[in-house]
Amino acid sequence: IETARASRATMIKSCFTVLENKIATPENKDICMRIISPAGTELTNSDVVRFEMDGGREGIASVKRRVNYQNKNMDLCIYYEVETDLEMGTYIVEIYAEGHQIGKTSFALK
Repeated sequence: IETARASRATMIKSCFTVLENKIATPENKDICMRIISPAGTELTNSDVVRFEMDGGREGIASVKRRVNYQNKNMDLCIYYEVETDLEMGTYIVEIYAEGHQIGKTSFALK
């Protein structure tokens, strides 16, 4: 059930389209979703997911999903199960593939 209340949120869902890329190698690829809280920290669960970001920096992802990318548009949803209480405010969601940011959005919880 969708909610805009921090106290009721148990999962964060992000749906997007990975676009066609003729020069990419068709293979299994890891897609990372990074959720940043209003306080500026990454949401993580018991298994911390680390990945390399642009410029060689290490990032912490909230969740990682492996997909079989075949150089075609692909609709995809990634789910993050909330294990702690969420705070009210605006959250930032960043999507990464092969260390490159391929999407970004935000949402607010009351």
